[in-house]
Amino acid sequence: MTDSPTVDYDDPATEMAEVEIGELTPKIVSEIERPRQGNPSKQGDAGYLDPCSLPGFEDAYDDCDEPIPHFCTCCGDTFAKGRRCKRSVCEECAPLWVVDRAENDLARLRSVAKVMGAKMGASVKMHHLVFVPPSANDATDHDWYLEADDPIAKSREVVAEILKLLNAEGIIYYHGWSGIKGDDLGEWKGRLFEGRDFEGDVRSELKPRPHFHVVCASPFVAGGGVTKQITEQTGWVIERIADEDGKSLETLTDAARAITYCLSHTSIRLDYAANGNNKACKEAYGRTWHSDRLNVYDTTRREAERAVRSVAPRTLGVSPSSMRCETEVPADERGDDRVEVGDAYDDEPHEHDASAAESGSESDVSEADSATDSSDDHDDAPVETVQCKGVIKPLAEADKYLDDDDWVSEAIHSEELRRRYQDFQDQAQLDNPPPMVAAFA
Repeated sequence: MTDSPTVDYDDPATEMAEVEIGELTPKIVSEIERPRQGNPSKQGDAGYLDPCSLPGFEDAYDDCDEPIPHFCTCCGDTFAKGRRCKRSVCEECAPLWVVDRAENDLARLRSVAKVMGAKMGASVKMHHLVFVPPSANDATDHDWYLEADDPIAKSREVVAEILKLLNAEGIIYYHGWSGIKGDDLGEWKGRLFEGRDFEGDVRSELKPRPHFHVVCASPFVAGGGVTKQITEQTGWVIERIADEDGKSLETLTDAARAITYCLSHTSIRLDYAANGNNKACKEAYGRTWHSDRLNVYDTTRREAERAVRSVAPRTLGVSPSSMRCETEVPADERGDDRVEVGDAYDDEPHEHDASAAESGSESDVSEADSATDSSDDHDDAPVETVQCKGVIKPLAEADKYLDDDDWVSEAIHSEELRRRYQDFQDQAQLDNPPPMVAAFA
């Protein structure tokens, strides 16, 4: 299913006038009606979509947030940041679990869109779609109850086949829960990663409402009369989330915002298939996506990293200091690969920049500092410095940057990083490496 042909590369529709509604609608309805419907009186609850668990509601490991070595991918400085267990369910680490996966999803989706556009000779855009199967709680004559070993996987296949008909490839995120009043976008940030309990607290604000979010690439996604007919005939609601201008995910930042939102409450299957591992209910779909020939270039990956980290403080409540470098560097040597979170989020003050928080913005303080020497002799004038704001990563991942001669020549702390990384490698070879090294060795 995940790598089957998905799009019409020869003559894709790029506007509604080119869509054959009379042909497309019956095909989508047919895919929805294809799975065998079950009988609740015989199967009990087995045929319904299990809402599963949510990220971030289990206790952290004892060593989560323990300082371990990291480095900046912009200036090359090294410092300690908290260790992450990389579990979706960890109350401490779940937000950065979202960040890691969102970066990968966004970088690959952007690459897929570029390749699709080149093959089609058309503009391929990114879109945010929502697919909601009917349920017994809806005001509809339909109910989505399947005779299947895995109703979630079977339902996801239906969504994937609809994407194929819509000339789209991308990622399907399963959400088992919604707010009592609906999938209330603005409320999730206050429910997740805030130290709240699920049972007895967050659970009281939610109801089981299985649905699928899709972030995809397509030259055009047909809606309007098509989706209206589908709802009338099947009970399925298909929506394309867009702004007032009809644009869905116009920029990379828009796509980063959608993906981090989708991942933040993607359902988690605990101890998946009884093998002791948890599994996030997400699946990528499309031949181009899964092609061995698809290259995700470093520039695309770095753009995705910056985009995700720029929105994570707003969508996930993650402190910028956990995702970007705070080292002071000369203003004229700061790189362009910065994580800027914008005016919608105020950075938390840290000990080294408490005066900056009191005095105003970072640039205001820098200008004030640079103006302290008003004498005519500027030979000893202080150098204006600013925060680097580069992406930070565990020290274990420094090798590919140190192998890049261009990067080494531009990163002002690259030689220090090389020494620290070599020391890290040497310690990793010890029979009993230090805990900070063993965490990544």
